[in-house]
Amino acid sequence: MSWNEILYGGFLNGGYTQINSSITSVASAGATLTKNVSQGQFSFIPEPLKEIKNTIFYFGLNYGQAWQNCKSYFLRMFPLFFLAGRFGLDFIFFPRLEVEEKILGVFAGVFCRRRDFAFVLWQLGF
Repeated sequence: MSWNEILYGGFLNGGYTQINSSITSVASAGATLTKNVSQGQFSFIPEPLKEIKNTIFYFGLNYGQAWQNCKSYFLRMFPLFFLAGRFGLDFIFFPRLEVEEKILGVFAGVFCRRRDFAFVLWQLGF
């Protein structure tokens, strides 16, 4: 048993009731979506997708703010995870490029400042 289950009654639950209800709502909609797709009932797909969208984007979506949060919380906090994911996606979508071109393309596309680019190259041993 995990501490979340002991303290809050569920593995994914936390101390905020609104987030707990959102998690439960998304989980039930995902289960409904999976059931409909596996049974071939494609006409019932829009309802769970709409419920998931309304739960996740409860207050709407500001693209500029979403990109700023992505840069702050994902790119700057976990740059190596981002680079590994980007590198994997490049191998999937651009399989004919040379490996060196992929590596340099990943670094050039992620880091805007030259010192960040140099720092990551130094960290990886280039």
